[in-house]
Parts: sequence; structure tokens; C-alpha cells
Amino acid sequence: MKSIRLEAPNTEFMKIRQYVVELIIRGGDEPLKVPSTRKLARMFGVSHPTALKVLRNLAESGHLIACGNSGYITVPGSFSCWGKLKIIGVVMGDGCNVLFGKQHIDVSSPFLREILGRSGSFSAQYIYLQGRTENAVDVIRNYNLDGLVWFSPEKKYAETIRALRESGLPIVEIGFVTGNASSARWNFTEDHYRIMNRIFDDGRRHPLILSSNCPEELYSEIRSGICRSCLEHDFPLEHCCFVNDDPESSMRQVEALLESGQSFDAVMLTGVCWQYWDFLKQHFELKRECRVFGGELTLFSDMKFTGYMVTRKMEEPARILADNFIRQMESPHDAPLLMTDIEVDFVFCEDGLPVRDQSTMEGRISES
Repeated sequence: MKSIRLEAPNTEFMKIRQYVVELIIRGGDEPLKVPSTRKLARMFGVSHPTALKVLRNLAESGHLIACGNSGYITVPGSFSCWGKLKIIGVVMGDGCNVLFGKQHIDVSSPFLREILGRSGSFSAQYIYLQGRTENAVDVIRNYNLDGLVWFSPEKKYAETIRALRESGLPIVEIGFVTGNASSARWNFTEDHYRIMNRIFDDGRRHPLILSSNCPEELYSEIRSGICRSCLEHDFPLEHCCFVNDDPESSMRQVEALLESGQSFDAVMLTGVCWQYWDFLKQHFELKRECRVFGGELTLFSDMKFTGYMVTRKMEEPARILADNFIRQMESPHDAPLLMTDIEVDFVFCEDGLPVRDQSTMEGRISES
């Protein structure tokens, strides 16, 4: 995930904004008088300019009407298409990411599309967290949400998610999960079992598994899936070469292995280790002799690799999770917790571009 982090977001601005948004929604078809900027500043303990900035921002967006010295009034219905607007909070990781790249959008879009697409009365509100972890429950509650979607929450937020769910807030987790809410998760054991099977199916027997400082718990899951595949293929695990270190140290280790006479016919890139790419091109022939097996966050088309891009099959888990999420909103305490895995799929690529007919591709490589 490429992102720019916001270490100190103006949560007071967001609290006042949410207060005024709720005022508009509660007003229904009736315009309501908004408290003065001075009163809002006292209510939320902020400066007068901060409160004024919120009201001006909402007026510029068409949600408030400025009435000169009389302040502002609400624009009825400006936050909903019909009926009551439901606001779904969205948290990314530790809540400090504010700008996201294509890979993140590819992961989050299917889930948000399924949830928000169920009705015109759903909207998403990105939530930014700051300060102490134990304060996160109160920060999120201040947004007065109808539901929460949390992408890859850090484990330090496990208690936060549990407390919010038990208070009646519908929550779903996606990616890395804490297990305290309904979730669609990365199953790294199953994922790497499938990837290793693909390596064997491709006729490779000297694989290098190259990762970048994976945490011990995660690396254990990865190895477990690879071990299972090796066992089923009657392949000695010691014939797999595992390297999991910081990039500099990993490259030195691989160079030493190559200098000692070892060779590899496949490289499994696991984790975000695109920084190894120039090194791999320098030391390996990455088409016929050595194939690449890596994920969307690891490989890019301009790397000109030949091998398998590991993708995620998002659509079905997104549909299942959205159905469960809607049920939670209808009956928060009765809806059962649901966990589903997001399975991996494979796209064969030549020079970084997808190849529909792999047999044709294989023939061309053999001829060359």
C-alpha cells in the first residue's frame, strides 16, 4: 500500500462537521438554524476560526445557506437521496493513511461498491485516528456511524473493534483481521499452499522463497502452506530456499548462495519486496530458466517479468460480507459473526502483460 500519512488530523473539525451533518439529517424536510460559530466553538472546545471554517466548508458544498449576520441554516435533504442517510465509516490500517495508490483502491473498491451500492441512502466517511490507542473507541463513536468497514486493522485495535461491536456498531474487517468482527481475510497458509502448487505445476523444482522482513507469526503461516504443498508433492522441503531479511541482507545471502553454486528455477516473491527487482534481473534469467511468482503489490507491468501474477478473487467475498453487514445493521445483536477467506488466483504474464493463452506463450519460449 502506497500512502501518505496524516499524523495529526484535525478531529475537532470532523466532530463539528458530523454534528452539523446530523442536524441536517434530523431536520428531514425542515430547514434548521445552525448554532452560531461562537456557540459551536464553546461546545467543542475549539477556536472560533475552526468552527467558522466548518460552516463555510459545508455552505460551499451546498449543505448550508449563509444568512448574513443571522448565521447559517440547513439545506433539507442535502445529505440523502431519499429516506434517512446511513453513514458507513471506513478506516485504513492504523487510521493514519490519507492518500492511497491503485493497489489499495483495487482491494477496497469491491467491498465498498457492494455495501454502498445496496441503496442510494448509504455514504462513506473516512475515519482518521490519532493519539492513544485506548481513545480510538471514543473517537469513532464521535462520528455517530451506522456501520464501520476496517481494512487490515493493526492488532493493537483488536479491543477497540470488539468494544465497538459489542456496543451494537456493525463492523466488518477485510485483509489482515483481528477476529473480533465479521471479516474477509487473507489466509496466508492457504494462499502459499496454492502458489507452491502452481510452482510445481509449472515444472519448477528449485524454488527461492524471497520475502522482506515478514513478522514471525506471518512467516510461520507462509511456511506452513509451502510445507503442506511440498508434502503432497513428495518434495523435500530442504530443496526450497527461504530468505526472509531486510533487503540488503537478503540480497547478500542470495549472492552468496549463487556464488556457492546453487541455482534456482523459480522465485516466489512474498510480501512487498519490489525493491529486489533490479537485483533479480541482474542475477537471474527471468523468462525460461527462472520464473517469477508474485502478487499485485510486488510486481508491476513495467518490470517486464514472465511468470504468474498472484491476484485476489474479491467479488464473491465482497458480496457475502456485504449481505452480512446489512443484516448486522438491521439487527446488530442477532447477526452472527461471519469469516470468509479471500482466495488467490493466477494470471500468467509475459513481459509484464497478461497472456490469455498460456500454451501459445509456452511454445514461443520453447522455440526461442
